[in-house]
Amino acid sequence: MCDVVKEVDALDETASKVAVRYIDGEKFYSLAADPELSFKREVLGDAHIFRQKNMGGIFCDSLLKQAMVGAGIKNPLHFCDVSIRA
Repeated sequence: MCDVVKEVDALDETASKVAVRYIDGEKFYSLAADPELSFKREVLGDAHIFRQKNMGGIFCDSLLKQAMVGAGIKNPLHFCDVSIRA
């Protein structure tokens, strides 16, 4: 559907509950086990869609999600609310 190239380091580790793994000394975040993610608003700016550094997946805000559903994407099973809580 689209190619997301914006990668940011916006995860608020203090406010999030996410598993961390280290591979060759580099930190990676895991989306297993129902993570609770919080992103830093000041890092995201006005981005509606982005990749988090060292984490799989693509994230979007509720505005983009609503636009995609409004465009006819039915039952977006892979959309999870990761609204900015901090």
